[in-house]
Amino acid sequence: MVAPIGRVQAVLTGFTGAPGLMQFYWNGAAPGAFTGADATAAIAAVRALLLGCASAISTTVAIQVQPAVEVVEATTGQLISVVPGTAVASVAGTSGGSMLAAEGPLLQWYTALVVGRRILRGRTFLTPSGTGSVQANGQVTAAVAAACTAAGTTYLGSAPAQPVIWHRPIPFLTGGNGVASPIVSAVVPLKVAVLRSRRD
Repeated sequence: MVAPIGRVQAVLTGFTGAPGLMQFYWNGAAPGAFTGADATAAIAAVRALLLGCASAISTTVAIQVQPAVEVVEATTGQLISVVPGTAVASVAGTSGGSMLAAEGPLLQWYTALVVGRRILRGRTFLTPSGTGSVQANGQVTAAVAAACTAAGTTYLGSAPAQPVIWHRPIPFLTGGNGVASPIVSAVVPLKVAVLRSRRD
């Protein structure tokens, strides 16, 4: 059976080095399909998640969830189609103070699937952030951590379409060992995370 998953993309602007990109993956409501209704639901849920995490994002940053969802075959990574959904308004960050280009809060996503002797999990870096989201001791503020945890929990309650973590096939596009698994929990550590690029 074909295993389609939707890739929802959010584009970040308003900072040096922009645009940035966040990607979120979704199962459709029915096995073997990803429809326009699934796309609309996923787009709205991703926007709600980012809006709930706005206190972690710098006030200079705007995030626009894209109104078209790429559908890929999870086991091979092959692009199947592009499904349009309903467009949503952009999200503005609300974390004040100086901008933190690479440091900020982190959403850790956990699944119940073991792949290669490790639990499959994902990460969403909530950057660029602002100093308003960090305490004097360098940790994420309790208020920001609580808000992002609540937003993540609400996000995981999405149904019947479900957010997933995708383990890409190896080698990409030629293997058949890719797999997607529903996310079962979300955690926001108090320790500030650092997003590093290949240019660092």
